[in-house]
Amino acid sequence: MKKLVILGGIYIALSSNFVMADTRACIDQAAAEYGIKRQVIQAIAFVESRYKNDAININTDGSRDVCMMQINSKNFAHLREKFGVTERDLRNNACICIKMGTYLLRRMGDWAGTGLTGKTINAYNAGVREHNINTKGQEYFEKVKIAYHEILRRQKEQNSNQ
Repeated sequence: MKKLVILGGIYIALSSNFVMADTRACIDQAAAEYGIKRQVIQAIAFVESRYKNDAININTDGSRDVCMMQINSKNFAHLREKFGVTERDLRNNACICIKMGTYLLRRMGDWAGTGLTGKTINAYNAGVREHNINTKGQEYFEKVKIAYHEILRRQKEQNSNQ
């Protein structure tokens, strides 16, 4: 069954299983490892790429975002040094993409000293400069929040149907 949901003024068809089972297992693993609710990770992956690991976006500053979590190329050197993960790994393996995106989200929370907040989610999308967080972030956070609440609603609906 598919439903239409409005996200940021755009109608989006959502399947009742939201993400594929293997991707869901990767999200659950990353959530446990980094202490972030799986629904938050799911919402970010949905907003960033509609769960498409082959997604690539070229930014106005010349950097690029890759994979389901849209990890920015400015993070590639850090991920390679800390984990041995390359851009190719991110693009070819959704689980690696999810884990590294969740790691970066946790890192943003640690950087801000706030844990996981709207500011952290904004920073995940816009970068850590205060100007970026304030000017770009609120619209992004609202999209993630809408997706998050839809995920929770659908999970509750599925649980009550079982």
